[in-house]
Amino acid sequence: MYLEDELNNIAIIYKKPGQPLKGVKEYTIDSNNLIGIIKPTTQGFECDVRLDPSVRTGIPVKVKNYTFQRLNTSSYTIMSYSHNGKTRGNDWKTHIWCVNPEFYLKNIQ
Repeated sequence: MYLEDELNNIAIIYKKPGQPLKGVKEYTIDSNNLIGIIKPTTQGFECDVRLDPSVRTGIPVKVKNYTFQRLNTSSYTIMSYSHNGKTRGNDWKTHIWCVNPEFYLKNIQ
């Protein structure tokens, strides 16, 4: 289901929990935008990337990582993100928490 508010230019998209949005471009995490290392979790992983305003909850994620190669073979979805930065400095980043949709759906039922 897709609703659009013409006055405020806002789109509301309904989707099943843990499932990626359909029709959106896949976000790639690789050595070009990764800050530090990927931190694997039982549900997926967390990482910091260069500040990117295109990051949204529900976007499918592709990982290209040589340290944790098992992350390269699974699909992930952005479940949460936050943008951090300082007005005086170069520390601008986006913190992303991704989960494997299969793990998420299996554990909420």
